[in-house]
Amino acid sequence: MCMDLAKRFSLGYLVSGSRNQSSSGGEAISPMGTNEMQQAVQAFVSPVLRELDNSANKAKPLFQIFDAVQSSLPGTDIGGFRDVIKWIAKTNLVKVIQADPHGNDSIQKA
Repeated sequence: MCMDLAKRFSLGYLVSGSRNQSSSGGEAISPMGTNEMQQAVQAFVSPVLRELDNSANKAKPLFQIFDAVQSSLPGTDIGGFRDVIKWIAKTNLVKVIQADPHGNDSIQKA
C-alpha cells in the first residue's frame, strides 16, 4: 500500500496528469529529463510547497524559499534550486507571478 501511495503521488504521476491537461491547451510538457533532476525535484517538492503554504497569499520570493528549504537539504546551490523550481512550475504546482531581473522571482503555489 505504501508503494502505491508513493507511486500515486510521485512526480511522474503529477507530470503525466499535467501533460494530459496541457495537451488540450496546445503546449505539452517535455519529459522530465535526467534521473538526477527527477530526484532533486522530488526532494524539493514537499519543502517548497510547505513553505508556500505558510506564506501570505501562498507566495514568496525565490531567494527566501531557498533560504528556508536549504536547511532541510544542505549543500544545494541557488542555480540548481532555480532549475528545480522551473521543473516544479512545469508540473503546474507553482507559478512565477513576478519575474525579477536578478533571479529573485516571486513564486506562488498554483
